Parts: sequence; structure tokens; C-alpha cells
Amino acid sequence: MTGCLKDLIRKAQQGSAHHQCELGWYYHKGRYGVPRNAKAALKWYTKAAEQGYAIAQSNLGEMYRHGDGIPQDNAAAFHWFTKAAEQGGIIACLGLGNMYRYGEGAPKDYILTYMWFNLVADKNEDAVEGRDLIAKKMTSSQIEVAQLATDWMKNDKPS
Repeated sequence: MTGCLKDLIRKAQQGSAHHQCELGWYYHKGRYGVPRNAKAALKWYTKAAEQGYAIAQSNLGEMYRHGDGIPQDNAAAFHWFTKAAEQGGIIACLGLGNMYRYGEGAPKDYILTYMWFNLVADKNEDAVEGRDLIAKKMTSSQIEVAQLATDWMKNDKPS
């Protein structure tokens, strides 16, 4: 084990959410000499996510949504994506948009699909594509409501 990896583990064990998330990613993807281990990734992501670390929350959402080395759990995916999306996480907004789009862990809802994609469309081309595809299935009044919801989420919601 390299000195850098030992230092990362030490900082993660000391409670640094950033380092816990990074260590979780190493286990999740099997990087830098760390063997791929979904159980360990889940452990470290969860420690960071419970501290409010949005990247870890998004990563947990992805793992649970896709059953990536762990049992698929749409309710858990929805929970963690929501936590991260509330902090502006792009991956989380895409995840929620897709969950509403396909009715995974939430009722199928094109207005909410559009809203979650639209919230990050200025930062992500997949969000633009998803928003524009779902808009083809919506009425003009649904799009108007979705745009109002987007504007409220971006500007007017209470903190």
C-alpha cells in the first residue's frame, strides 16, 4: 500500500467526508491498487453522505438505482439523489429526472422529469437531451408548469 493510500484511509477514518467519498470511489471502481469492493464502497459513501457530502449522496443514488454490486433499491436511490439534488448535484438531478421519467421509485411524472433535467441543462448536455425528449410528450401547459417549477427551484425556494 502506498503512502498516499495510507494517508487517504487515515483521513477517511478520522471522519473527513471528502476522503471517505474518495475512498468509496476507489473501492467502487477498483482504482489505484484498491480492489473493487461494493460493500466497502457502500460503507465509505454512506459515511460521507450522512455528513451531507453531495458527491457521495449521488454515488449512493447511482449504486442503488443500478444495483451496482448491491441489491437494487429504488427507494434508497430516490432518497440519496434527492439529498444531493437539493445541493445542486448534476448527477443527482439527472438521476431524479430519469426516475420520474421511467417511474422508478416514484410515479411517472413528465413535469418533474422536465424540471429536474432543466435545472441542470445549462451545465450538462445529457440533461438538455432528456428535457427536450420528454418535452415532445408534453402539452404546452405542462411545459409551462415545469418551467415555473424550475424557476421556483432555482430562484424562489426558501433556504
